[in-house]
Order: sequence, then C-alpha cells, then structure tokens
Amino acid sequence: QPCVPLQANVINLKTFLSAVRLAHQGNDTSVLPLSPLVPAKNSDVEKPKTKMIITSRRDYPLTKSFPFSLEHLQTSYCKLARIDSRVLCLRRLRKLDLSLPCRIGQLSRLRFLSAARNKLPFLPWDFRNLSLENLDLFGNPFEQPNPLVPNIQLKIPLTLLECAARATVNHRIPYGCHLLPSHLCKDLEVAKTCRCGSACLSSFIQITVTMNLHHVAHTVVLVDNMGGTDAPVLCYFCSLHCYSQFLDRHHG
Repeated sequence: QPCVPLQANVINLKTFLSAVRLAHQGNDTSVLPLSPLVPAKNSDVEKPKTKMIITSRRDYPLTKSFPFSLEHLQTSYCKLARIDSRVLCLRRLRKLDLSLPCRIGQLSRLRFLSAARNKLPFLPWDFRNLSLENLDLFGNPFEQPNPLVPNIQLKIPLTLLECAARATVNHRIPYGCHLLPSHLCKDLEVAKTCRCGSACLSSFIQITVTMNLHHVAHTVVLVDNMGGTDAPVLCYFCSLHCYSQFLDRHHG
C-alpha cells in the first residue's frame, strides 16, 4: 500500500516525539510533556478525496501525485496523447476518463472508462485484460490496423540486458531499487508481453490488430459515426517464430 503523508503542527509534533523518546527510556509517563488531547473538529479533518475532474491541460498535476483515495478520475477534453503510470497506484479507482497507460489492464476493479475525443491512434496491448461495464472511445483518430506491416525492433542475438530482463519478468524474480538502477526498475514495470505469454523489454516486433470492444465491455459507445465498435490494439511478439505463427493462423 502507498504511504499517505500526514500533516501536523511542528511544535506539537516535536513535543510528541520527545515524549515518545522519554517513555522509551523508561521515564515516568505522568511527568511527560504532553498536553491534554482535544478532539478534532469535523471542520479540521480533511476528508479523503474520491473524485477529481480536470478539464484543461494546464490544470493537469505534473509535479503532484493523484490522491490515493480517488475513485473517479476525469481528464476529458485535455487532448492527451499519453498519461504516466501514476494512475496505476490508484487501487480504489472505479471510474476513469483519460488517455490510456500501457498497463491499464492492472486496474481490475475498473468498470467505467471514457477516453472520448482524445488523440489515441491505438489502444495499449494490456487493454484486452479489462472487464468493463461501460466504455466510450468515440472521436479518437484510430489508425487502420495492418498486421503485415510490422514495426521490427527485434535485435538478434538478444543483448544480455534483454535476456536478464525477460528472465526476471517471466520467472517473477523479485527486484527493486535497492538491487537495480531505478531506470531499469521502471523498464521492467512496463515490460511488454508477447502473444505466447513471454516478456520482452526493448527487443520485439510490434503490430496493431483489430479488437471488438465488446470483448472487454458490456456496453460500448460507437467509436465513430459509421457505427463501428472495433478499435486497433497494439500487439507484441518476442521472436520471429511467434510472429510467424501469428501470420500462419490469421493469414494462412
């Protein structure tokens, strides 16, 4: 669970810490420098924020974190091309309206999602793991999928870093900033997944394929004025073998 920052009067906090130290040293608690407890007023207690609506790019929190208590986050009409992965820390989130992080499939409790009228050319590969009640992607400039024109980033032979990263993710080996540089930890957190289930970091083949949005949502708002409910989703392959197998199945 993420840490939640606490606010306190500096003088009172120092007095409290001093009292804790004296008590720990075995001093008589009756003479500790503590003032009587006064119940906090309702007006003094800040309620956890459960809803945040952002309608302008200048109001988007670039330097501050989102409140961890959020259940509804909306950034409609901000014309976002991407959003950082801080959204994935919002474990209580139930309604989301924004552009899509690549690991959005981790939000297992998400039921309502709108990313209408943004600039999404395609959906992240993890999108297929969602289970939604309502989905609205209307008005995005989705690209036409073409699996026969891949983006090949495959490096053969694989680098030692790529082999180690794949093994770490595939075998669920624990890691952290106390063991690895922070930039490697971030890369591992957004590692891509091949159709075969194996991970790939920076060596892969990428294509876009068509997905019917009813596969992930019960109710789907049409994506265009033509009545479509299909959208392009990114798809990754960890090897030429996996890509060839995909082509054989779909274009054989």
